[in-house]
Amino acid sequence: FYLDFTSKILSKKNSSIIVDVGSNIGTTVLPLAIKYPKAKFYSIEPHPLPASRFITNCEVNKVNNVTLISTAIGEKSELAFIHTCPNNSGGHRLTGFKGREDIEKIPCFGPIVVPLKPLEEIFDKFQIKKCDLLKIDTEGYEYYVLKSLKNYLQKKCVKYVVAEYGPEGMRKTKKSGWDLISLMIEKGYQCKIFGSDKLIASEKDVPRIADFSVIDLLFF
Repeated sequence: FYLDFTSKILSKKNSSIIVDVGSNIGTTVLPLAIKYPKAKFYSIEPHPLPASRFITNCEVNKVNNVTLISTAIGEKSELAFIHTCPNNSGGHRLTGFKGREDIEKIPCFGPIVVPLKPLEEIFDKFQIKKCDLLKIDTEGYEYYVLKSLKNYLQKKCVKYVVAEYGPEGMRKTKKSGWDLISLMIEKGYQCKIFGSDKLIASEKDVPRIADFSVIDLLFF
């Protein structure tokens, strides 16, 4: 769904700007960057292991319309610890894996110190005045990523947002799916499950999904 949806956006506007927070090794960014060379992609990946693979993938594919920014995103400018998921390069997270016996039993090195910056600061630095699509996959930290946009979190600046929602990851940040959705509704966005036409307009509409399952939410 995501690649098809983003392709429709990119095909309508040659100079589209996509911001991808939690880019991993470039799984979603690279196919689009190759297909739409006139678009601009700002890819944010804090963990050095997937970030280094992302750079290699860009070099191998001769991609020059991607800017990789190696930082975590949060409400403050500070240093943070990112915890390595030993069996999934897309599962590294700021909140750690305490209580996750399936992860804790696998040998792995300790937390890595990374910079943490508000997304507003990234928009300012790269002069992103209009973002056609913001994609966020940060293992439960999505609420704080959106909050860190501050004055940029409005439809005239960010047209569409696709954010991952997983109850286990979000509980680790002391937030819920409704916290995320209500924040966006307050900012004038509507919400639905990505790939569905049903709107989520109240807390009772938030889908109940199993721990360790995730869905994507579309804000528009």
